[in-house]
Amino acid sequence: MNQLSVAMLAADGHYLDLAAQPPSELPEEFHTLVEFGILASQRDALDPIDRALKRVGDTYLAKTEHIHHDWSLVQEYPLSRELLALSRVWRSPDGQDHIIAAKGAPEAIADLCHFDDGRLRQLAASIAVLTDQGLRVLGVARSRFRPVALPAQQHDFEFEFLGLVGFEDSVRPT
Repeated sequence: MNQLSVAMLAADGHYLDLAAQPPSELPEEFHTLVEFGILASQRDALDPIDRALKRVGDTYLAKTEHIHHDWSLVQEYPLSRELLALSRVWRSPDGQDHIIAAKGAPEAIADLCHFDDGRLRQLAASIAVLTDQGLRVLGVARSRFRPVALPAQQHDFEFEFLGLVGFEDSVRPT
């Protein structure tokens, strides 16, 4: 139906089925994953993935420090054929802090995070847990940046892998 919803989250070897999770009771280990998934999305989203991430934030993080309505978007690094990930650079209200939120194909996020073979095997196992349930999977990462000149490409940031988000698309009744 092209009405995506976030079904599962995976972070640091932990998995969370959101269907079984009461509203406003998101375990702490998933807060940053959702926060940066939202920051990597458009604010006034039309994209079903962005809208699904925003709904999770509205449900579980609405009155927390993880929602940044007062941060300013500085730059976006779009998806490309070479790297199926996008990054968005945000500035804090005081201008002192810059954060970068990235989301995309898990393999592209792993590339941004410079995974070695061991981490790639762990990632593949985590991806399989989600895809075996028929979910579409995106990876999420973050970076920090002190104000100077922004790099020409998103690959020049030092990213930290935050986890995976599994999306489900409702099946048409027919």
